[in-house]
Amino acid sequence: MAFIKPVKFETPIVFWHSIDDAEPALPSAVRVYLCEDGKSLAESWMESEGVIVLHASTYSERLAQILDYTTQALPEAPLVVILNFPDMRMERLLELGAQEVVTNPAELIPAIRTAATRKTRECSLRSNRYLDPLTGLPNRYLFQDRLEHSLEAHKRSKQPMGLVILDLDHFHRLSESFSHSAGDAVLAELTQRLRSVTRKSDTLARIGGNTFALIAENLRQTRNLIQVCEKVSAQLDAPVIFQGEKIQLSGSIGAAFAGEADHDAGNLILHAEQVLSGAKQIGQNSYVIYNARSAEDRIRGGLEKAIYHALDNRQISMEYQPQMSIDGQRIYGVEALMRWNHPVFGEVPPEQFIPVLETTGLIEKFGMWALESACQQFRQWLDGGLMPDDARVSVNLTSRQFFQPDLADQILGILDEIGLAGKHLTLEITEAMIMEGSDRTADTLARLRFENIAIAIDDFGTGYSSFANLRTLPIDYLKIDRDFIKSVGTSSDDDAIAGSMIHLAHSLKLKVIAEGVEHETTQSRLAGLGCDECQGYLFSRPLAADRVPDFVARCA
Repeated sequence: MAFIKPVKFETPIVFWHSIDDAEPALPSAVRVYLCEDGKSLAESWMESEGVIVLHASTYSERLAQILDYTTQALPEAPLVVILNFPDMRMERLLELGAQEVVTNPAELIPAIRTAATRKTRECSLRSNRYLDPLTGLPNRYLFQDRLEHSLEAHKRSKQPMGLVILDLDHFHRLSESFSHSAGDAVLAELTQRLRSVTRKSDTLARIGGNTFALIAENLRQTRNLIQVCEKVSAQLDAPVIFQGEKIQLSGSIGAAFAGEADHDAGNLILHAEQVLSGAKQIGQNSYVIYNARSAEDRIRGGLEKAIYHALDNRQISMEYQPQMSIDGQRIYGVEALMRWNHPVFGEVPPEQFIPVLETTGLIEKFGMWALESACQQFRQWLDGGLMPDDARVSVNLTSRQFFQPDLADQILGILDEIGLAGKHLTLEITEAMIMEGSDRTADTLARLRFENIAIAIDDFGTGYSSFANLRTLPIDYLKIDRDFIKSVGTSSDDDAIAGSMIHLAHSLKLKVIAEGVEHETTQSRLAGLGCDECQGYLFSRPLAADRVPDFVARCA
């Protein structure tokens, strides 16, 4: 965006975009900002509201598309179109949302003023009809209109888009316990919190007495919808203070992707509301994301239903894969791995059921169960002299677990209850978690490290770790992903990559564990490259708990 000419004038600021390389006839009596494309046009208007002017030689479908996009993205922006040459189709530009269309540059200044006045009045009338009087948010009618416009834009852009519905639990009890004004105070406070984590390009609405909806557009990746749900859920953590009393919030969240509803607003809302019911069953400010019912997804749907009772039905168990010295003579510890044996589905692979735990919101419950089970088992081995005194048990954390604000408290509480020293525990996290982390994340890691709990970066090499993070965060191990290990010893390229990773880790004073070691040639080459530890089928497959002591005895 280039600044053209500042002039003190009552006419609003103009954001100007010329299409099809038309030579701009810029007005001299207004402040004009040139914008290169529709994105910069939208960003500029949101920073400093004014009037948008689209300029073209004549009518074209490209002009119509840009106009349509602009009116949907910026429904409150006054918009004028100026053409170098008239066209019989100019009326369509008005239908698409332009307030004024002119072909004579002399008419531009009056048109800009008229558009600004007309849009202000239009927004004022709409606010009375379409805005919720308590929160100032769009009501259900305006939300429905915005959703349909967003879905139309989604069809063209193909960018991931999602709908999130938040329903406050037991809201009616507020009136019984306090008063109606307490309910209003909660809604007003929650609105401000939700606005603080909502992008300007998204639509936050109040669509019911205790129900909010968020249209999340232009998500970079589908997993970003998980992050949106987590941000919304986090706004329920802190209580609302009303007349000196603390009101604890509780809510349930259902979400769905637009592409999984065939761009139909009714279906998208229905899908989000369907999984909202599942979130209510889980409780604890949980969220559930809808999955489309293709043939594969129907299987997933069966897994979703079955996994709710898997723990209670004793279908979940833990297996342990030994982590060895690079020469394979000494055991340094074990990695704890969750397994699900269903009476109908059989052995369900982790790559299938872990994502189900994520989307159903059960991952926190199952994850803490796995941590507690692994620590309890490891304590029993230590007490029985069945595991070296300096060995560790490694437990994987998912993204949702890792970003829990009370993660450190939960982990330290489990260790304290079991009586297992922190020096016997390693927590494995991914590169993506490190990159998405915050100051609070660093504080959590530092607190765990203070208790002698080790931190390992799992699947290293598959993400985008910042060397600065690896240097400054309290990390102990890098685990090189099996994709980089499987050809070590037979591929000079993979030898070079693995060697570089090992050298990087050692320069940062970190130890290296190689995953997926299956051949002696791989083990021998890794030893030559200076790798510290390894695990894989060459030494042992994951073992049931009762088979681990025999393996350890053979290593003694």
